[in-house]
Amino acid sequence: MSDPKDCILLKWRAAMAAKGVFPLPTEAELRDICRLGRIPDAPSQAVAQWGHAIAFLLGQERFGVPWESVHLTDDLTRPRPVADSAPTPTRTGPVADPAPTPMARLRAWRDQAVTAGRLPKGGITDNHLMLMARGLSSPDDAGTRVPALAAFGRELFDLLKANAPGTATPPVDDVMRTRPRSAMGLPPASSTPPSDPTPPGPTSPPPVDGRPVYPSTTQYPGAAPTPRAP
Repeated sequence: MSDPKDCILLKWRAAMAAKGVFPLPTEAELRDICRLGRIPDAPSQAVAQWGHAIAFLLGQERFGVPWESVHLTDDLTRPRPVADSAPTPTRTGPVADPAPTPMARLRAWRDQAVTAGRLPKGGITDNHLMLMARGLSSPDDAGTRVPALAAFGRELFDLLKANAPGTATPPVDDVMRTRPRSAMGLPPASSTPPSDPTPPGPTSPPPVDGRPVYPSTTQYPGAAPTPRAP
């Protein structure tokens, strides 16, 4: 806050008016801004158009810069247009709401069950519901995946099986969406086990006359030759 009499904004207004720049905020508006130290929440059209320059000048004044030392760029010497708030268009016809995803329907079902006392609060987490959102092949499948939901198998099966109104198939959550291996740049999976890449090692020749036959030095480079008996 500054003394309205010495406010830098009043000196700025006088300088801009001398150059023939209009419209400008009134002196009363600028005095109130100097008293507050900021632009009010609901400024007038003129204050809004010059808000960038007013904010800059208030910052200069906080740092103790006098008006005579302030340098205004071209942008600060021109008002900025303020877009008028256009009225929200009225819908003339019915608009279909987006169909809820399986996870959204499961969360809504869980919240209703907790409110009705059918499920304990915090007993069924989103991780449990994600196991359901993948789709159930039968009502018993719910209890197999989450034993705490075994008693609600038929209810959950019907909930996930029923499509939302106006849709042919229920939407899929991004977290539940899968992509083929080709889309991820991976080769197709093969059912044939990979062969052992390790080559077989050399085998020793069978013994002759009960005496072992040592491998030759050509087969194992760097090995010393076997000395002959005298």
